[in-house]
Amino acid sequence: MASGESSIFPWINFFPISLPPFFSPCILHGLGSLFGRPIQMDNATATGSKPSVAHILVELDITKNYPNSSWLGPEKYDYIQKLFAWCLLLEALYGLWAAVLIVLLSVLLYFWLCSYLYMCWKLFVGCLLVLH
Repeated sequence: MASGESSIFPWINFFPISLPPFFSPCILHGLGSLFGRPIQMDNATATGSKPSVAHILVELDITKNYPNSSWLGPEKYDYIQKLFAWCLLLEALYGLWAAVLIVLLSVLLYFWLCSYLYMCWKLFVGCLLVLH
């Protein structure tokens, strides 16, 4: 599918899904295929315990364009489901960047705190040597 650098693995939510046929693995696999390579459903989707939403883990290539809408059901009913792929992509990227930012800030804070405490320790030891 995609190279390792351009692939992300977001959970895509399909809602409102209130009709039992939409919980069919075949249907959900097809819906997930609109975005990339479907990998798995979550347990709630597989068992139907949360009938208002379906979650599919998909390998998504961020270098590709995706559709804004897709037909659900027979064409004679004129039902178009809007797919907010851009929002899903931004949500996945935001989650990734937020995690990276938290780790980076934690590392910077750790090193700053270590250097600050080391400097304080040196001053304390220096003061003890002067007093004796």
